[in-house]
Amino acid sequence: MRRVLHLVGASEDNGGILSSIRGVASHAATEGWEHVLWMRRGFQQVRSPQLEVRESPHALGESGSHLRLLVSAVRAWPGLRRLVREGSFDVVHGHSRGALLLSAWMSRTGRATIFSNHAYARRTGMYRRAASNRRLLTLLLTPNHARHYGIMPEPGRVEILPECGAERFFEAPLPVARESPGGVFRLVGVGNLVGWKRWDLLVEACAALPTALRQRLEATIWGPTPSEPEARRHFSISAWWPPRRTSGTF
Repeated sequence: MRRVLHLVGASEDNGGILSSIRGVASHAATEGWEHVLWMRRGFQQVRSPQLEVRESPHALGESGSHLRLLVSAVRAWPGLRRLVREGSFDVVHGHSRGALLLSAWMSRTGRATIFSNHAYARRTGMYRRAASNRRLLTLLLTPNHARHYGIMPEPGRVEILPECGAERFFEAPLPVARESPGGVFRLVGVGNLVGWKRWDLLVEACAALPTALRQRLEATIWGPTPSEPEARRHFSISAWWPPRRTSGTF
């Protein structure tokens, strides 16, 4: 049995990254692969299938603070390196910003290492440097994602995830928007209610519309609000948009 350690670092069982890992794990078991999660201490699984979990008090999945990401990685590194060595992991797979530095450092130990970039970060230089590391396989989501970072795909070193966002999807004509009953146009966003996803930009865009159009618009975000202080501090829909206020609707 070959083993993969996924550096996720989240404290709660939500989000698309964990959903994707579970999807891969459910098919990989028959091929001799075992997938293990590296999470923040106190993590509890509430979804299936249940996977083996290793915890660290210093694990961190995401943060809007680069300083916090750096400090977390430095503190987590000794324990993570020991875990990988003692756990006989064949592959280490880092996910998102919290695992960027850890993945780069792990690749220099000779361990097969993958880094999946899930974000459109502003500081693109760090990711270009990581992608230039020939010991680290970098995975990007779409061709546009690669263009955002100025990273050229290169087989075996920088890959675009197949069918994550196929180009033909974006080439298809957009459907004609239809008004809902009562003349209300409804928008729906799906994702965790965290600051780094920048849901506030949707609020600002709606607020900039003419009054007559804004009164016909209803936007709803479907997703959980993580209990992490950073998420709670940043995200408060009720504070953003007083009109038409309900829980998660503005």
